[in-house]
Parts: sequence; C-alpha cells; structure tokens
Amino acid sequence: MKKIYTLLLALMANVCFVQAAIETGSCGNNLTWTLDTKDSTLTVEGYGPMSSNGSPAWAWSYYKSYIKYVYLPEGLTNIASEAFKGCSNLVRINIPKSLTGSGSGAFKDCNNLDSVFISDIAAWCNISFYYDKYYNGTTSNPLVMAKHLYLNGAKLTNLVIPDSVKSINSYVFCNAVDIKSLTIQEGDTIIGISAFSGCSSLNSITLPSSLKEVQYGAFNGCANAKGVYISDIAAWCRTHFGFYKYTGDSISNPLYYAHHLYLNGEKVTDLVIPEGEQYIGQYALDGCSDLTSVVIPSSMLNINNNAFRKCTNISRFIVYATTPPNNARYSGLKNSSCKLYVPAESVDTYTSTVWWEDFMSIRAIGSMLQVKFIDWDGTILSTTEVEEGEAAVPPTNPKREGYTFIGWDKDFSNVTEDMVVTALYKINRYEVNFVDWDNTVLKSDSVDWNTAAIAPTNPYRKGYTFIGWNKNFEHITSDETIIAQYEMGEEKDVTILYTNGNDGGTILSHSVVLKMPEAPEIEGFTFLGWQPKAEFIDEIIEIQAIYKSDSEAAPQVVANPSNPSQKLIRNGNVYILQCDKTYTITGAEVK
Repeated sequence: MKKIYTLLLALMANVCFVQAAIETGSCGNNLTWTLDTKDSTLTVEGYGPMSSNGSPAWAWSYYKSYIKYVYLPEGLTNIASEAFKGCSNLVRINIPKSLTGSGSGAFKDCNNLDSVFISDIAAWCNISFYYDKYYNGTTSNPLVMAKHLYLNGAKLTNLVIPDSVKSINSYVFCNAVDIKSLTIQEGDTIIGISAFSGCSSLNSITLPSSLKEVQYGAFNGCANAKGVYISDIAAWCRTHFGFYKYTGDSISNPLYYAHHLYLNGEKVTDLVIPEGEQYIGQYALDGCSDLTSVVIPSSMLNINNNAFRKCTNISRFIVYATTPPNNARYSGLKNSSCKLYVPAESVDTYTSTVWWEDFMSIRAIGSMLQVKFIDWDGTILSTTEVEEGEAAVPPTNPKREGYTFIGWDKDFSNVTEDMVVTALYKINRYEVNFVDWDNTVLKSDSVDWNTAAIAPTNPYRKGYTFIGWNKNFEHITSDETIIAQYEMGEEKDVTILYTNGNDGGTILSHSVVLKMPEAPEIEGFTFLGWQPKAEFIDEIIEIQAIYKSDSEAAPQVVANPSNPSQKLIRNGNVYILQCDKTYTITGAEVK
C-alpha cells in the first residue's frame, strides 16, 4: 500500500510539472515560440514567415490543448497552413501589422476563437485568408468563429475602410457580429469573397462611387443590411456582384437583403442610368423593391444576370437603345406586368427579341410626352418620357455654388403636355459678426453669398488706436466673425501753441497718436497711467508715470529696487516716477 501511495505521489508531481512547464521551439528560419502551460500563453518571437516545410503545427501540437492565448510579433509575415489547427481552447489572438497572409486551414477547428485584436484596418484588409473546404454548405475559413474584432483595444462596431485600401481581401471580417455600420471611403476598391459574410448586425452600408467589384458572398447572411448608400449610380451599376452559393431553390447573393438603395442620401425609386454606360453588373440592383421605373440609355449593351432580380414593383422600363441590349435570361426583366418603351423604329425588334418580348406591352417612346429638366443656366439635367396623366421623374437635385436648391418651377405630377421644368434656388445668406477686442458684438449683419458686409463705426478703446479689421469682408461665402484690430497708443485731439517771436502765437488743433512706453513694474506700487507734465510747447510734450502705493504708510521718496536711478516722489496721494519721457506731436520719443 505504501508503494502504491508513493507511486501516486510521483505521478501527481509529474502532472504538475507538465502543467507548469515552459516549452520552447522553432517555427521558422527566424521565428521561435515559447509556451507557458501554466497561463496557457503561446508567444512567437522573430520575423519572417512561419515554416512552410509541412505544417508548423507539429511545433506545439503536443501542447495544443493548453493554448488559450497567442501573441504574434511585429515582423511576422505569414501564418502557415494549419498552424493552429485543432487548438480548440484558443480564445484570443493578436494580428500584427506586418502580417500579409495566412495559409489554408490556419485556424481550422478553433471553435472557441472569440476575440481577434488588430491595430491597423488597412493592414488587416490586406491579409490573405484561404478556406480549407466546404462542409454543410459553409466555408471552413480561418476566422469563422472570431466573433469579436478589437481595433486598438476597442470593440469594432462602426467600421471605416480608409481610401488607401484597394482590396478588402476574402473573409477578413467574416462573422464579425459586432459591426453595425460599414463605410468604405473613395478608392478603387474590390470587396473579396465573403469579406463581410455573417456580419449579422450590419445594418448600414456606405459604398464609394469608385467601387470596382463585389465578389461572391461578400455580404452573404447580412440579413439586417436594409440600407445601402451610394453617391454615383453609374459606378454602382458597373460593379460586378457575384453570388456565393445556392441554398435550396434560391440564390444566397451579396445584397439580397438591401431592399433600400440611397443615392446621395435619397431613396432611389425612379432609376435613371446615365448616358454612356454600357452594362449593368450582375446583382447590381437585386432586391431593390423600392424601384418603380427605370430609364436605360442608348449606350447600353448588356444587362447581366440577376441585375433586377426581386425588383417586383417596377412598372415601366424606358430603353433608348435602338438595338436591344443583351438581356440575360435571369436579369429579372422578364415581367409580364411591366410596360416597355423603346425607340419607335425598334418596337418590332424588341417584340421579337428573346427575353424582351415578355413585357406586358412594348410601345414607342415617341408616343409619350417629353419632360425636360433644365438648370438655372439652361443646362439640360435630364429628359424623360411619360404617359399622359402620369408623373415625370426628376433628376437628382442639382447643386449651384452659393445657392440652395428649393424645387422646380412647375408641377409635373400629372403631365398633359410636353414640358420644360427649371430648377429653382435661393441665394445663401450668412451671418457676419463684428466684434471688439473683448468679444463684445459691435454689429451683426446678414449677408447674401459673395456680397460685402457693412462694418460698424470704428470702435474706440482707451489707450489704443483702431487700425482696421482682421479679415476682408468684401466677398462673404460663409458665416464669419470679424475682429477689431488696435495698436497701443491713443489718438488724442490736442491744442498746440506755436510761438513766433514777440508777435504772439497761433492756437491750432491737431490729432496726434501718443504711443506710450511700457511702465516699469515697481514692487509695492500699482501703475495708474501716464499724464502730461506740461502744455504742448513748440510741438513737444512731456509725460510722467503715476503710481499708487499699495501701503497706506509710505515715505516721501522711494527708489525703484530693480533700478535705483529711478525714484518715486510723493505728490499728494500718488507718486510720480522721475523718469520723464518727451514726445513730439507725432508720437516720436525725444528722450
């Protein structure tokens, strides 16, 4: 019994030794790893890629059940295939800026991976993740279980992709359930396969006019993404949207749930595709149930698969192309309840062309009334055709520098004749405040755009002379605050006696700026100001500095401690500094 007990103690000690061990090894030419089995932390140090000679998982595979936390170094460039395969207890990992790729199945079967910490959005977007295989209709991708992304320590909820990012690589935000809004700034951006797949909280997507491509499954499973915001309908239509896979008899495509498309902040119901556009990408307008009418330009050559799938409320298509564009079998245009309007000479051609022939009726554009929308300067904004009694579709609200668009000069909700409709504007007005040196408002003015504000009467500040305003206000283009500017020295009206021998003098009035010097600071005394010592004689005036004692009892004469040559001499209740200054009437110091 004693021997058995001793053996058990030895086994327990051995187990404790393994649990508290520090294990080390190499995982690349310039990379080493250390695993502390006590706190379950795997730390990789060094630089370059992980070993590609087979899978590096062998390096720590014996201890993979201990690994909960992984710290990767700046300088690591690639995580090798299956590096952390089967680390079922892994819950947290950081991703360095230097990482550029991750091999197939790098995080396979890491079913508890919960938190990924990143420090740079652009670097994260450029990482290449490769999936391993399909199972149960789902891609087994590197971070399928990484639900929470942290950017510089804060949970990532509102994601902004900077304009420096040209490609959002596949899977990088896959299943990031905390992301609620996505804004991609202007840039020739490509959104990779399943880049945002499974972002179930995503409800707002803002995409740039320069967007180049949206690849398969980019927004698959984003069931809450009800609004997509764009600034250029042409760029949007040129974008290629690829579907990801079939689920039952329906296609699970990137933006199936984006029922509401917003152009420059306004919901798109009447879609006008600009002249010059030659194709509409697949799935470009899929699910846009708000659309009621579509205008296709004469330049259109090809309408791709599912471009208008699920657009069930469109009642009118107007196509200006004389040759029917290639209308894909599954474009979504096969709609027996929708009217089609085409050039008069092409009615028979459209009627006999496959996939166009299924419209409820095909009529000549000329059979409708024409409504032309023009800008304030006569520029044609758009021309549209409507049936008598129907409403015309205006273009996007135009813009004019210095003015605000306020509507159109005619009602076009019930068109009964050809019309020319002109944009109306009101000039912008701006508030201009003239303020004094102490922020006192001297005058407020409301000024039309690009016109001049009117300044108040020149303000007065004791001891200073007003010299103008801090900025020009001849052409006001925004709200402004204009501040009065001064120079030290007060303009005074003085009377000067000019002597001329024995025949008396002449009394003249002059305006002169006396620029006073800075008075010395004298301990125990407060400077009160300057006063003339004598009348103006022969264009010269003398001034004296006046002080008050901070103490009730003070001697008759006090020397300035910092300059003994200067003396304060008591004169009644004040002291006069014996440091006289003499000025000419122009303010120039004589002595």
